[in-house]
Amino acid sequence: MYFDVTQTPFSRYGSYFAYSHLPPSGSRSGKGFLRTIHGEIARRELFEVELLSDNTPVSFTEIATPTLLRLEAEVGYVEMCLPEPKVIRLRGVGVGIRLRQAYIGPNDAAFAVEDQRWQINSHSHRTQYMLTSLRGRFVVDAPWNVDSNRKAPFIAKFLEALKALTQLS
Repeated sequence: MYFDVTQTPFSRYGSYFAYSHLPPSGSRSGKGFLRTIHGEIARRELFEVELLSDNTPVSFTEIATPTLLRLEAEVGYVEMCLPEPKVIRLRGVGVGIRLRQAYIGPNDAAFAVEDQRWQINSHSHRTQYMLTSLRGRFVVDAPWNVDSNRKAPFIAKFLEALKALTQLS
């Protein structure tokens, strides 16, 4: 059984995560987003999702079943599942995936915890996230502007065939 993520978000029972393909609105382009469905939060989009081939965005098709979301491009794919309510796992073949912070709030921050592991403190979403690369190359861009206490978007790129699983929890 397949379903359309433009109509029904990909999620699971008990999870505060969802993947949705959202229509264009204001400054937001019509793309795929990882979102939070937690509490009374004004902006629910956490990360804009892009597939990468040779570090360049490529178009993809979303194929969703109740247990697996497959983002399929001509040169490869990324599969997403939610094995636990607080965990997102990604596995890719032939392409990488870029997660770009969708909204930058005051005091939002990202920092390396250890090699291949980053923590994101999102005051604007009242949550914390841990990004962990279990295999493959993980590149992060998390600049900070000290003068304005705001930063440019946090960008995480999981590259070179996410052969095992990447975890967002």
